[in-house]
Amino acid sequence: MPSRPKGPLGRTPAQDSSSEAERRVPRGRIKSPKNEQIQIDREEPCPVDRAILPEDAEYKGIVPVIVQNLVLRTDNVRFLKEKWYAPSTGQTYLGALPPGFDGQFGPDLKSLAWLLTNVGLMSQPKLLEVVRAAGVKISSGHLGQMLIHQHPNLDAEAKALAEASLAATPWQQLDHTATRVKGKDQHCHILTTPLATVAHTQPSKDRLASLDSLRNNRPRTFRFNADAEALLLQRGLSAGVRRNLTQLPWDTELDEPTLLGLLDTYVGNAGPTQRQWLVEALALAA
Repeated sequence: MPSRPKGPLGRTPAQDSSSEAERRVPRGRIKSPKNEQIQIDREEPCPVDRAILPEDAEYKGIVPVIVQNLVLRTDNVRFLKEKWYAPSTGQTYLGALPPGFDGQFGPDLKSLAWLLTNVGLMSQPKLLEVVRAAGVKISSGHLGQMLIHQHPNLDAEAKALAEASLAATPWQQLDHTATRVKGKDQHCHILTTPLATVAHTQPSKDRLASLDSLRNNRPRTFRFNADAEALLLQRGLSAGVRRNLTQLPWDTELDEPTLLGLLDTYVGNAGPTQRQWLVEALALAA
């Protein structure tokens, strides 16, 4: 059998099983039409310098070219509010600012701060550097208020989100982490469900505070029933306190003021620790 031909260095060249036509077929990825998704904010004409055109040049229309750009600059506005005074009413009338313009900072700055903080995960010190570099005169305290205190609807939105996720999910998980609020030690309760994660700040992380977070801070309810009796028996509640508990209404939902009043009336022999056991057991039973 004749041997295969060898190359100039004595090596057998690799066999190429692909054809020239196959190697020339482009296999690039197919790009989706991006220009259709771009919002056009303004158009700017780009005329041809008439001085460079030959005499026989003919106009053939417009060639659109889209260039994306992002501008980070100040847009400081001095509003000139009209001021009127009516002697008949003794009142002064001032022109209203446009919607969204309240306080010292406008809505676009507030939106940018929220975008960089919550989408870009930028820390507050770095965000402060960015807006100051763009020319905004703002203190760290004002920036913190902008991010935290100037959105009154967020509390209601978070509460509604937690309520919906609690109602629609089969399990919930609660975790705690220490946090500082106005210089005082408190605890952040992180409520997690398969659908959402919501944080509650509570003064403590005891059973009642944890139960408050698991119930989305709804008003506390209490119930003296077989479940509560079993919990108190495990705790080692004294026999005398257990006897006095029979004065409480059986398997009836109670609000917190009513329960505390009943404990004062009928279970006054319970010390602070046993009283805490009672409240926690009846809250868990409810």
